[in-house]
Amino acid sequence: MSDKEPTIPRVINDADVDSVSGTKMVIELKGGEALPTYKEKDILELCLCLRNLKKLTIGKHTVTINDTDDKRTITIGSRDYIFKRFHHDFAIMDELTLEERKNGSREISADQQIICYVPEFSQSEFQLYCGLPTKHKIKIPMAIDAPFSLTTSREKIETEGSKWNNTIRSEMYAALLGVIDSLKSDERARVLRFLRFQPRRMGNTIVYVNKTFGDEEEFLNGYDLLAQLRTKEIVPTYNNDVFAVPIQHTAYRFPEAAVYIISKLSLSEYEGINSASVIDKGTSDCDSVLNALACEEANYSIVLPIIFKYAERFIRDEVFRTALYEYLVEAPDKYTEKIKDLKIIPVYGLESNSTEYISWKEDGIFVKPNSSRSGDNYYVLNEKILSKSNCEAIYSANINEMSIEYEHSRYNAMLKEIITSEKDITSIYKYIIAEYKAGRLTKNDSFGYYVQIMCL
Repeated sequence: MSDKEPTIPRVINDADVDSVSGTKMVIELKGGEALPTYKEKDILELCLCLRNLKKLTIGKHTVTINDTDDKRTITIGSRDYIFKRFHHDFAIMDELTLEERKNGSREISADQQIICYVPEFSQSEFQLYCGLPTKHKIKIPMAIDAPFSLTTSREKIETEGSKWNNTIRSEMYAALLGVIDSLKSDERARVLRFLRFQPRRMGNTIVYVNKTFGDEEEFLNGYDLLAQLRTKEIVPTYNNDVFAVPIQHTAYRFPEAAVYIISKLSLSEYEGINSASVIDKGTSDCDSVLNALACEEANYSIVLPIIFKYAERFIRDEVFRTALYEYLVEAPDKYTEKIKDLKIIPVYGLESNSTEYISWKEDGIFVKPNSSRSGDNYYVLNEKILSKSNCEAIYSANINEMSIEYEHSRYNAMLKEIITSEKDITSIYKYIIAEYKAGRLTKNDSFGYYVQIMCL
């Protein structure tokens, strides 16, 4: 079948043809061509939205289609492909639109229907259907069967000045919104997978354009879906009964560290945070959609109180810890002093490869290559957990490297301070003996330095 020549049916009178009930169609291939071998994927694509046929054979494949009120099951051979099915019924009341579609011949009903099919298996894109598949690609995991007016070849939609197709396009997006609304309570943030937007820079402004269909599909994408979405209760929150309306800005995107804490707490422990104000992304990768919906980040003044209260409780969890450091790197300087009080800095213990978490120590935290233990009077940052650069960014400070020379100098300066202090000679003597027995005087080349002090 093509738009170049008509398809003329003829009666089959061949006595060898098996008798069948219903209608049987035989397609003769030109030039004696052999029937091509179809893959299951191709057969599924062809049969997904068939409206009346319930059983057919394609080559060696038997296909059956079974519908219930809310599901369609397509069986190809022994494998079932199951789709959730959503009906969107609507009426076209504009007489000019109906007359255009009628085109002077057949009667067109004002009552129309669009059906959306959501797969219960993994598939990221489908064709757009008008009974049979067209060449238009839907870039979301949903197939849509809509009564568009097609070109003669039935492969593409008529896009030039069609009031009918403009109406069907609007209703198609209404159907999409209906699917999202139906599934949002069960699927939460996963329903945002049915939305696809692309950022574009216009001067100093970033705008988001609808990309439900392929990049080249200007007509099908040419609907202001965002304007509709921003007025809908669509954004899931940590209050399971509340879906926020983006344009109202009542729910915010909390950093992963705060979301981790909130997910571990009961509502009474949220530090005054309303659970309906926290966007629940779950495990979905929906940041691009939230960006398009203009969902704002929660202010540091809202987030940090819960961080300050619970960070030390969860600091040994790698997921939380990684998210926490990433968040604090960007924290405004006015919160630095408060952050310094938190015991969240990973340093090596006195035993090799052990790690403990401490608060900020001025001139007490260093990096030391090839070392996995802290010194007797300083701490070595565990850079396997928190890098030097991130630690410096969080605390707005420089972290020096502990060299052997500086370690000796630091120890001996402390030794001098103790010896020359106003403590009684007995306590000083006991301290010196203890340091000697521990080997620290030898380790830090302190004997000559000790003699110089005593001779002063």
